[in-house]
Amino acid sequence: MAADYMPFKETFDDFKNTPRYRPHLQHQWQFERDQDPSIVPGFPQRQIIKKYAGANFRCGYKDCGHEWFSKAHSTILFQYDPISHRIKWRKFGQKCRQCHRSEYHQAHYGDEQIERTIDYLLKKLILKVYNINLTVDPPQLNYNNNRGDDLACYCEACMSGNYCRKQD
Repeated sequence: MAADYMPFKETFDDFKNTPRYRPHLQHQWQFERDQDPSIVPGFPQRQIIKKYAGANFRCGYKDCGHEWFSKAHSTILFQYDPISHRIKWRKFGQKCRQCHRSEYHQAHYGDEQIERTIDYLLKKLILKVYNINLTVDPPQLNYNNNRGDDLACYCEACMSGNYCRKQD
């Protein structure tokens, strides 16, 4: 998990100290080191969901190794605490559509996707906590129901019943 954490943490720390965000953040927010698989829905007032982040996936089974990209079903859930100023996070995975095993494989995000995600997180955080709107652009997605790589039945977030694209 540490390898996944560093690009997100570094980007968060870099962005929060820029002139775009620093004047609006009245507290020193900390990005938690490890993903928290215990984060569950139920606190929407303290949760920020980044959908359509765009991620690469790779089946972890050596006899398969299938790789794919998904934009529609790549979700990260952030949960913030306005008292401790800590942000927990959880990336949702996907099952492999080639070998159909039940394990969810973690998403791998490139630099551009991480930057867009952290930008979105900071804008939403500032809006929810400080009531300052820095204009959060809605996610752009040209969704094609015939694309095999974006079938909801393989997506951990959709299977949880709470983060599916239908709720946009």
